[in-house]
Order: sequence, then structure tokens, then C-alpha cells
Amino acid sequence: MIIKKDKSEIENYLVDSANYRGYCDAVCFPENESDIIQILKSANQSKQKVTVTGNGTGLTGARVPEGGIVIATDKLNKIIEINSDKKYAVVQPGVVLKDFQEEVTARNLFYPPDPTEQDCFIGATVATNASGANTFKYGPTRNYVISLRLVLPDGDTVSLKRGTVFANGGELKIITESGITKTIVLPQYKMPNTKNSAGYFFHKDMDAIDLFIGSEGTLGIITEIKLKLLDAPDNLLT
Repeated sequence: MIIKKDKSEIENYLVDSANYRGYCDAVCFPENESDIIQILKSANQSKQKVTVTGNGTGLTGARVPEGGIVIATDKLNKIIEINSDKKYAVVQPGVVLKDFQEEVTARNLFYPPDPTEQDCFIGATVATNASGANTFKYGPTRNYVISLRLVLPDGDTVSLKRGTVFANGGELKIITESGITKTIVLPQYKMPNTKNSAGYFFHKDMDAIDLFIGSEGTLGIITEIKLKLLDAPDNLLT
């Protein structure tokens, strides 16, 4: 794992595409999940702020740090698998969406989510539940996330597969890989029917995976994503 503190080397990690600017003590470049666990456990002990960043293509300041340390996902950039028969892909969060789309298209498959900026990291699109023009027909990123592997803020890990863990009313229980049960009291508000990014996603008896999708990395850091693919559409007009 590389850790950079020189201001001349970390300048690009202190701004986003809207040129909103922040500051931090160091930028960490984990190369695997174990590195992230180590960073978070250390940050918990020292009470340091942690900001997770993708490729800096956002316009809202979400990736801009206000002190503490930055975890840059640049080196977690492997496409682990593309299964053409079962129509799914497994990727790390630092894979560039444009590169992934090219690999999928070459196999005559289709991954619908199309944020305006194609140089974004896939992990960031999941963390923000990104959408684009295709969303009107195919829905947002959430619809294509089959499973997630995450490191929680305390350094524990959890794997969530869609359709396996559900809330009981307004309470959600997640068992981590160390055997600890995390009980989460879900927010009690009515979600609007329109696409929005205000607050955590919630509905009664919800699938646990949906709480983490769109949570902007505040509930856990994504280390692996399994995505649903479709057959490439025929007769594409535009």
C-alpha cells in the first residue's frame, strides 16, 4: 500500500470536477481489501476522519476531504470476471466505467447504467446509485447490483447478496464475517417516487443491499461488486 503526504502529490485528491477544494493529512492507495481493513482500524483508534474517493468526476464535493485521511480506490481496478452465459460481471470498485462498457460490449452484452461522465469508477456509481439517459428505460445502477462485498467503518467485513437479507419492519440485522450481529434502526420517512439522492434509501422490510447502494461510502467501503448484464440491444437508433 502506498501512502502519500506531499501536497504536490495529493493535490488532485483534494478537489472534484466542480473544483470544490478540501484538505487532508494523507492519501492512502490500498491494493486489496486487507489494506482497507488496516486503514479503517487504525483510523478508528486514532479517531481520524476518513473520506473515500473515486475518480473525482463528481460535482457535489462528496469526495473532497475536510481533514483526516483519504482512501483512494485507484488500485482496486480489476475486472475479475465477465460471465457471458449467466450474464453477470464481478469487478473491483476502481474499474473505470468506460473500460468496463467496452469489455462488456465486446461480448455482445449490455450494462445499462450510463452516467454523464464515463470516466467515473464503477464503485462510485454504486455508492451514488448513479443514473443517466438510459435510466428512463432501464432504471438506475441499483437495479443491476447483484451483490456487494464491503468493509464496515470498524474494519469488519460483510458480503450482501440481493434477496437474502431483509429488514424486519424498520430494523435491519446484518451478521458480519467475524460473526458479530449489527442491528441498524432504519430511518422512518416516505421515499418519493421520483429519482432522488436525499438521504439513505429506505422502505419497510427492505433488502439490506439497498441501504448501502447510494449511501456515498458512509456505511461501508465497497471492495467487490457483482453486476447483472443484459443481452446487447438490436437496432440501436441513438
